[in-house]
Amino acid sequence: MDTKQNVLTFKINTQEPIDIAALAESLKAIGELYSQSIGGNGIIKISEVRKGSYEFDFIATALPLFREHTNTAMEF
Repeated sequence: MDTKQNVLTFKINTQEPIDIAALAESLKAIGELYSQSIGGNGIIKISEVRKGSYEFDFIATALPLFREHTNTAMEF
């Protein structure tokens, strides 16, 4: 599997601290949406959290859902 094609980057653009419950719910929702989009036959894992940021890399472990590196920004 070419993991470069299966990377989703989730970046939160904020200078403020974020609520841990809101972060956890956001990450959980990403996993649930991924699972639903492929019919429940796969999981998504965090492969990297960058130092000094709210930026997470996810690796799709089932179908090649993400065709290219995708940046998603969410403001709190």
